[in-house]
Amino acid sequence: MSVQTKNKIGFGIRAEVFNIHMGMSDNLGYRGFRIGFANGYAISVQFGTVNYCTANNPIGGIPHNVNAKEWMESVCPDAEIAIISPDGNFVSFGDGEAVRGHTDPDTFAKIVAWVAGQKSTVKEAEV
Repeated sequence: MSVQTKNKIGFGIRAEVFNIHMGMSDNLGYRGFRIGFANGYAISVQFGTVNYCTANNPIGGIPHNVNAKEWMESVCPDAEIAIISPDGNFVSFGDGEAVRGHTDPDTFAKIVAWVAGQKSTVKEAEV
């Protein structure tokens, strides 16, 4: 059974599970978030190990020689962005792609302004 969730207004944290010490313990690395707007749209921002971004860590989690706290506090210069419509589907960007990788903070601000300004109808993103 599939559960469809409606976009909620506000901020939500997204996590990835990684293994720090050779199977000893699984930990959550918070590497993204979601913003839900009053118009029903949402933006997903991800900058983890498996996203289209310049993540500073390899797939598979934190290397054994890296301090977990330092890794969690690290900053990624760009992120993977997706816009989710009020009906729960991805909104394509001008290039036809549903996910925009390597998005810098200034472009992200333009995407937020565009999404926040939309009426509750679905159309292609103009950013």
